[in-house]
Amino acid sequence: MTELTQYKNKNEEVTLNTRMEDLKLHGFWYSPFTLRVVWALKLKGLAYENIEEDRYNKSPQLLEYNPVHKKTPVLVHGGKPICESMIIVQYIDELWPQNPLVPHDPYDRAQARFWVAYSEQMMEEVALNTKMENLKLHGFWYSPFTMRVVWTLKLKGLPYENIEEDRYNKSPQLLEYNPVHKKTPVLVHGGKPICESMIIVQYIDELWPQNPLVPLDPYERAQAMFWVAYSEQMIPAQKEKDVEKALENFKVLEDHCLADKRKFFGGDKINIVDIAIGSLFAFFVTIEDIKQEKVLVAERFPLLHLWFDNFKNISIIKENFPDREKMSATIKSIMERRRLASS
Repeated sequence: MTELTQYKNKNEEVTLNTRMEDLKLHGFWYSPFTLRVVWALKLKGLAYENIEEDRYNKSPQLLEYNPVHKKTPVLVHGGKPICESMIIVQYIDELWPQNPLVPHDPYDRAQARFWVAYSEQMMEEVALNTKMENLKLHGFWYSPFTMRVVWTLKLKGLPYENIEEDRYNKSPQLLEYNPVHKKTPVLVHGGKPICESMIIVQYIDELWPQNPLVPLDPYERAQAMFWVAYSEQMIPAQKEKDVEKALENFKVLEDHCLADKRKFFGGDKINIVDIAIGSLFAFFVTIEDIKQEKVLVAERFPLLHLWFDNFKNISIIKENFPDREKMSATIKSIMERRRLASS
């Protein structure tokens, strides 16, 4: 072997090692998009560090590397991130020419890119159809718990079949889907039921990431979940002592959750806390109408009053806010029925 050949081989090794420095892959092992990159790396014979992400608690590194879509896969090469699976595959193929994946001939290359683009369309359609298959909601239109789910579905732009239940004659399907509490709402997705309103909201938010409602930051998410749990204590009742308790809860929200004068509980955009508490306020103002007694007054709770105005005037919420007169008549009828049953 001549000195020139030895020099060329050594130079090629140095170049290859430089190219492979800090080659890391952030992904989900079960994702078809991550599989594309794994297969490309394996076909090229490239060693890399695999960083398995948690779908529901993505690493700060991933969110930093892909701040636009916040998705996997992300290939990090020499500290620089490359996003989107097929862009990553092309990057790998251009940098490491062994076992080429992209045709050299311009026409063949154009044809390959056409079918790659077609495959992306197929993936989107399959994912959408799979996710949205048989999306049904069992609920009562006037229930604050059903409202939470309706608003979430609408904010996500998801079509669904609404199945209005009879409070006094619940369907066999509902009782089968929720045999524990026998209550609404129940979301049925692909034949599988999900119960409890805020669990349903979180399920929807995890499966359809558009217009996210749950904060990505772990601390902010923990804070949001705290106030969601607090909202469960705020369900308006019809007794005077319960109204007094509601006033105490309003004071806590005014002083501790909106003290920084945010537009919404989620900041500039609504989040899961707004959904949870907004539904209860929609119910509470109905109780005010029935009792003809104003409790949520601007003078006493200026921040809460402003927040509720902002919330109910969001176009999606406004379009799906229950009719106040109809709501009042329905709740009044339920209260009267309860009174007669207890007398």
